[in-house]
Amino acid sequence: MDLPPVRPTVTEHRLQRLKCRGCRHVTTAPGPAEATAPACYGPNVTALAVYLLTYQHIPVARTAQLLEDLLGLPVSTGWVAGVLTPVATKLDGFAQRVERALQLAPVAYVDETGIPVEGKAWWLHVACTPHLTAYLPHSQRGGEAMDDFGILNRFHGIAVHDGLKSYQDYGRAHARCNAHHLRELVAASEAFPEHTWPLIAIKTLEELNTAAHTARDTGLDAIPAHIVDPLISRFVRTVNLAGKTMPSSWQALPWSDHPRLRGEDPAKGAPVIVRPGPPPPARGRRQRSRDRHR
Repeated sequence: MDLPPVRPTVTEHRLQRLKCRGCRHVTTAPGPAEATAPACYGPNVTALAVYLLTYQHIPVARTAQLLEDLLGLPVSTGWVAGVLTPVATKLDGFAQRVERALQLAPVAYVDETGIPVEGKAWWLHVACTPHLTAYLPHSQRGGEAMDDFGILNRFHGIAVHDGLKSYQDYGRAHARCNAHHLRELVAASEAFPEHTWPLIAIKTLEELNTAAHTARDTGLDAIPAHIVDPLISRFVRTVNLAGKTMPSSWQALPWSDHPRLRGEDPAKGAPVIVRPGPPPPARGRRQRSRDRHR
């Protein structure tokens, strides 16, 4: 298999101009909507640039270089940097439909991560399902930003997240993100290689994930009890064992106090085992103000 040579095509639009013999007014024929300037790149080139910037997360300069190297389009970095704004203005209705669909979703994943905005620390909030994604950059991390997002405060499904306290105020039910669980379990296995419980817990979560995919692929609404119950029981026993065998330098905290790792018994609510870290700094007025937004 191979690709044919890819070369850009150039289309010339000739617009007739006529002058009225009476009033001498000159009328010019309208051009196609995509011809926004005497010389411009068409909608397909614009769409490709937007795709490379937003979905593939390729920087502006490298996007311009890629378009020139692969397609022979000598676009400037200024043109690439300017394609997002006019495209974004056409997504208002689409964005609202995505937000409404996320509000009505039975399950949605929510998260936030730090991003730089004009040299300042901001947060990029996300709400998504396998087929829908909405983003909101915001200067705050917690409830104020989530309210401004407008999705979680109208969401009544199951919110999947990393355990940040602010998420507890939204959704009718909550599920912890197992990607975060696995991350902490891997860290535990590396920090304490003499302990076997992190690897057992990792394997158990992976088996639960496989069982969930298998159930979904076969049209089931849930993992059969004879499969899921032993796996959950093993996970709870494993983390409870960790609580008894880990060094005293580790802390056992309720999940609501630390979003690191939990083996939760639905009946008892087992504690969390978290990695040791430096003692928390003294919190002044600025830190307390920041905590109110978390």
